[in-house]
Amino acid sequence: MVTKKTSHNMLRQPKEAGVVLIVALVMLVVISLASVAVMRNTMSADTVSDNTRRQTQALQAAQAALRYCEDQIVNNTLTPTDAVSAPTTQEDWKVFTNWLDATKYTSVPSTFTSSSANGASTAGFTNPPQCMAQYRSLSGNTNSLVVITARGFSDNYNSSSNGQTTAGSVIWLQSIIQLQSSSS
Repeated sequence: MVTKKTSHNMLRQPKEAGVVLIVALVMLVVISLASVAVMRNTMSADTVSDNTRRQTQALQAAQAALRYCEDQIVNNTLTPTDAVSAPTTQEDWKVFTNWLDATKYTSVPSTFTSSSANGASTAGFTNPPQCMAQYRSLSGNTNSLVVITARGFSDNYNSSSNGQTTAGSVIWLQSIIQLQSSSS
């Protein structure tokens, strides 16, 4: 009788082992799907983080360009273009083709460092930031205000031949400086 019990127990073991195998495979599939979901979330977070870093980089470049042009205007080493003469005339910075012509804008040199911009430097930028200055007419006095427009780019910035952004970040900043008349 002992032998019959042993053979009877032996018949049940393979059935139980089959169920364990199926449960183990289901668990393996669940763990794999969970792992894929975690990896996708991580990759999305990395993409968001990289985009934020590139926008910040473009913002810093634009701030450096704005500081540079402001310093150049104050020190009389950059002459703004003529004032907009009529309300219907478009300002220089709004004409996109002006940003494609290097004679219309100023590229910030890589040696520029401004203490007023928290030590902002343009030395590490792949695409040098740009700025443009133009007088703005105010109450008949055509040379009292200067509008400065600056563009900063991320290191992965790329554009097509017509200047349209194809990759990266571009930040535009603007400031207005009121000049004191030389007679005061």
